Amino acid sequence: MTEPELTPPEQRLHDLLADVRDREPDPGGPGLEDQIMRTARWQYVARGTLRAVGDLSAVVAMGLRLLVGPDGEPRREPRS
Repeated sequence: MTEPELTPPEQRLHDLLADVRDREPDPGGPGLEDQIMRTARWQYVARGTLRAVGDLSAVVAMGLRLLVGPDGEPRREPRS
């Protein structure tokens, strides 16, 4: 099986971990780099999803505030 191509941030992580490997023999075991990469990848996906949910929640809250009004009382049309 071939390694997937690394994105620029993943390549940077690989380079930083290479520095650690040079200084410390076996810093976290043989699978440390793979484990960090997997964690970073699922966090990247989760971050996008959570951000979308947060944005949607903010839009709903703003819409409710427009309907209800800033003081919690329903808005009324002014009488002429």
